[in-house]
Amino acid sequence: MVVLGEALWLGLSLHYWGEAAVYLAVGALLTTFLTVYLARAGVRRYWLCAVLAPVGGLAFYLAELGILDALLGSI
Repeated sequence: MVVLGEALWLGLSLHYWGEAAVYLAVGALLTTFLTVYLARAGVRRYWLCAVLAPVGGLAFYLAELGILDALLGSI
């Protein structure tokens, strides 16, 4: 979730699109690998990882946006 949130921050706020694409790819791979691992381990709700990772990434981005904009705007 943090990797996906950082990807949103890099792309949308800082306009570092190349780095944001790499972070998005890494976040998607981590989410995929963790979901597959949980499914093979027999976890009943393994699909929650794939559903909650983007939601958590967006929440992390919004928190980061509010906090960093408040801190950087006060300088």
